[in-house]
Amino acid sequence: MNFFAFITRGCLWVLLVLTMCGCATAIHRAGDTTVSKVLVKENASRPTVILVHGCGGTSPHEHWMKILDANGFNTVLVDYINPRGFSTICDLNAPISIDKVANDLNELLGWIQIQKWHSGNVSVMGFSFGGAIVNTLTDTDNLRAKGVSVDRIRQLSSIISVYPLCAIGGFAEKAAVPTQVHFGLKDYWTPHSVCMTDRLDKTNYEFVYYEDAMHGFDIPGTATHVNGTFRLQFNPSAFEQMQKNVIRFLN
Repeated sequence: MNFFAFITRGCLWVLLVLTMCGCATAIHRAGDTTVSKVLVKENASRPTVILVHGCGGTSPHEHWMKILDANGFNTVLVDYINPRGFSTICDLNAPISIDKVANDLNELLGWIQIQKWHSGNVSVMGFSFGGAIVNTLTDTDNLRAKGVSVDRIRQLSSIISVYPLCAIGGFAEKAAVPTQVHFGLKDYWTPHSVCMTDRLDKTNYEFVYYEDAMHGFDIPGTATHVNGTFRLQFNPSAFEQMQKNVIRFLN
């Protein structure tokens, strides 16, 4: 484990980084999910947000660590594909069980709760495939019926799902904890219509729609296709709106 300290506006911040080499050990391992990076404020304790990446791995979502840090939150970026022997799962053929990842997250929550840098709320934020994973956390009764440990999942303060792949991980009819969901209306890889939000009890749900946004609209610099078919495109306006919505919801 490597520790990088840096000074920002007179304060000491610490970034814990998993060194990507054969001899490295993870910051923490929960089942087959590892903690890739943690951004915390030294000698202080703050609420924490767990970031659950999409099919392409952790790097497209690292900028959210700085955004959340600037707004008073620790961030824990997890990796659930490399420890399982994959570098990407965007072809969706990898045998990854979202229920097993959910079980890993339940274990990870216990580790976060005993860290000196953490106090208060723990939230989880998932993107695309990771969105499908966090969607399942809205239905703790269903997870428990499948043998997933949910004691700590039930203690989550909130869930944020970003352009989730609802085809493999849908929402509970009534969310166990407050849940905010972000959809790009021009996203044809994970279209919001598949999520069938009309059937849900809206008590604990907030759905946010972005008019001209495609998949990956929150990832600066993105303009590409995945699998030769699905368009990913950064949208600065939608990204700015989303940041405000996320911070408002977390607070």
